[in-house]
Parts: sequence; C-alpha cells; structure tokens
Amino acid sequence: MINTIFDSRRLPADQRLPRFDHLQRRSPHAMGVSSAEPEQFTALARSVELPQADLVDLSISTAQIRRSPRLVRTSDPGVHAALLLLRGRIGIRQLDREAILHPGDLTFYTSSAPFQIQLGGIGTDAGPVRLVRVQVPQERVQLGRPATSERFAEAVPTAHGMPALFADFLKRLADDREEFGAADLVRLDTVAADLFAATLQSDPTPADDDQQALLTMINDHVRRHLSDPALSPRSIAAAHNISLSVLHRLFRVRGITVAAWIRRLRLETARRLLTDPASAGVPVRRIGARVGYVDHSTFTRAFTAAYGMSPSAHRRISSEPDRAPVPAPERRAC
Repeated sequence: MINTIFDSRRLPADQRLPRFDHLQRRSPHAMGVSSAEPEQFTALARSVELPQADLVDLSISTAQIRRSPRLVRTSDPGVHAALLLLRGRIGIRQLDREAILHPGDLTFYTSSAPFQIQLGGIGTDAGPVRLVRVQVPQERVQLGRPATSERFAEAVPTAHGMPALFADFLKRLADDREEFGAADLVRLDTVAADLFAATLQSDPTPADDDQQALLTMINDHVRRHLSDPALSPRSIAAAHNISLSVLHRLFRVRGITVAAWIRRLRLETARRLLTDPASAGVPVRRIGARVGYVDHSTFTRAFTAAYGMSPSAHRRISSEPDRAPVPAPERRAC
C-alpha cells in the first residue's frame, strides 16, 4: 500500500540530483528539479497507492522545481494538486501569483499552467522540507466559483474550517498509511477528492461580525508596526493567519487597497509629527524613518504627492502664525 519511489540514500552523492530530476521529468506531470548545492542534495519520496488520487510524502533538501511552458505544452495530465507543508518554508509562483508557505500552510496549483516552487532556502531557513502532495484529476474537481482559481499559488492557513479538515486528513494519511488496507484506500480515494474540491471551493472570507473584529485587530497591528519598513500586505496577512487574497478582499469592498491604506497612515502620522511642537527638533529624515520610510527621497516624493509640498516646506509653513493647516487627503472608511 506504500511505495518508496525515491530514496537518495541508495545512490552515490553525484547521482542523487540527476536521478531525481530524471524521475520528475519522466512523470506525466513533468517538471525539472535543480539545486544550488547538488552535492548536498537528498530526497525521500513515498507514495500512498490510491486508485485515482496520487499522494506523495516528500522530504527533500533545498531545491527548485520548475514546470516550464514547454513542458506544459508537451504533456498535461489534467490534474490539480494540493500541497501541505509540514516542515521548512517554500515559495510557489503560478498564474501571476506567488506565496510563501510556513509549516501548516496549504496551497493549490494546476498542471495546466507553468509554475515554480522553491523548496527551502528562504530567508534564514536552510533546513530540509517535508510536504504532502496530492494530485486529483481535474474532472473530479469542478471549479464552481469564478474566484476558485484565486486559490492557486496562495498560502491557505489550516487553523479552521475546510482547510483544517483537509490538512488533518492528508497528514494522517501520510503518517498512518501502513494502517490502511486495499478496501480502505478505495474509500479514502473518494474522500481525498471530495475534501480537495470542498477546500478549494470553500469561502475563506470571515463572516461580517468576524470581519469587523479582524479589521480592528489589523488596524491596531498596523499602527503598532508603522515604523517597520517591512510592514506590507503579506506580513499583515501572515500575522493574522489569513491568506493574502482574504486580506485584499476585506479591503476591496471598502474602496481602498491595503498598500494605499498603509501609505495613507504613514503620511498622516508624519504630517502630525512635523507640526507637533514636541518633534520640532527632530530632523525631517528621522520623521520619515519613524513612519517606515528608510529612504528620505522616497518619503519626500510620497509626502509631496499627497500634500502638494515637501515635508520641510510643510513644517516651515505650519510653524508660521495665522497659517491654515494643510488639508489631509480624503479619508475612506476601512
């Protein structure tokens, strides 16, 4: 019921990566594998033999996987894939979207479009990666909602709902695979396809009450981290255990993008600091740094575009008596 399809320990070091790359290129879902450190490459891949769904438990050192446009044209088996990350960090890019996955995250991708997957080697994470990947024929997963394809190359948290149920199923099947008999695997094949489809089509957007609570937490988080140059939609989504697409959806109905909202808060805060007597001795450059602008020229350009004058000019004019304050940009509810 379990099949070891690749074990690098059985091969000389100089043959491990070429053999694994050859195995992947010969598969119906063909892709190439490379590594910046081929002599250090290791991989252990085991499959669970389901009638139609293809499930693989893979432990692998840092590597890059790429399914090129040529490989898509040459052979497309017509499958959708789900990937559950158990250890390490990976990056995925497909259909003009990209995401970074942390342990416990889930993502989807399709054989019908090129993709790139970076396994490990992201940031300070240089350790091996363990993941569970399941492929299901596309005809068994009807994409009923137009937004469903937005789940491809998206980091889907698995803390609750259908993603939690699907992730638990995949992990249990990979960990306890030897406990299931042939008849069990036939039934589990159906369960795998059903959970795959249900998770891919589930609505990740919180209910209205939960949305408001989430927005309040996001607002507090952004204001606390406004001085952090790394503050971004991606970091905000990760801090609140939601996907990037959910975060964008929350703000889309409020008529402003997340990036624009962060920029507005930074500039409004800088404007107040520039006219605050307590900050009179603080250089303009440092004011910009306090709201997350590392580069002074970038801060000056953004401020000038928003208020029609440079930060220095705004401070000088605001300090003159009988001067009306410079109006703030139009606010939108968020």
